[in-house]
Amino acid sequence: MRELFNGISLAEGVIFYSPRFDAVKFMCPCGCGEQVYLHGNREHEGKTGWDITLKDDKITLSPSIGSPIKRKLCGAHYFIKENRIEWCEDSGNFGK
Repeated sequence: MRELFNGISLAEGVIFYSPRFDAVKFMCPCGCGEQVYLHGNREHEGKTGWDITLKDDKITLSPSIGSPIKRKLCGAHYFIKENRIEWCEDSGNFGK
């Protein structure tokens, strides 16, 4: 999926959505610099993806998005609902 977005420069707070591939790309909202790639609900590489909903130019992703510390990523855990970040309790001090 990463090749879908080659050449796109990400800005903090911007979510790129590809309706053709039902996929999104954005920077982790915690500020760690990680690029997040998520595919839609169709099966991709043997895994079921996220529900990607667009309504009035606002995007909602479900279920939650997490970057587990055990994978040496930031540990952020959040929802994106109508373009807004909703931090989960286990995200520590992110967004607070």
